[in-house]
Amino acid sequence: MKKIFLITVMLLVICAPAFAAIGVDSTGTLSVGGTDTTDTLTCGLSSQVHAIYDTDGVAGTPAQWFVIGTYHVGGTQVYATAQDITNIWHQDKIPGKAFVWSGLPEDSAASNEWSGDVWEQL
Repeated sequence: MKKIFLITVMLLVICAPAFAAIGVDSTGTLSVGGTDTTDTLTCGLSSQVHAIYDTDGVAGTPAQWFVIGTYHVGGTQVYATAQDITNIWHQDKIPGKAFVWSGLPEDSAASNEWSGDVWEQL
């Protein structure tokens, strides 16, 4: 179920024409993009789901690359991927504890560099 949610969010994000770096917590929504000429893409998050979305773009410039990840506070796994790779990465987490996002690649040149050997490919 978590994999389906992650893939759904990734597909929705890919469809948005403009992006901004965002992180959302367990009570909100994931909102991406939105300019004078494009709509904002908003995805509701289930209770206790955390998500992160980051790009290599800067304000006013459309992003050319992104990384996205999700986890459930009560779950034992964190899932993430980047726009230009074909696999999903994961790592363990302690159920009931918040997760600190680290080790994610920073741009397309680092997409295959998931730091610290903490992340594993599915």
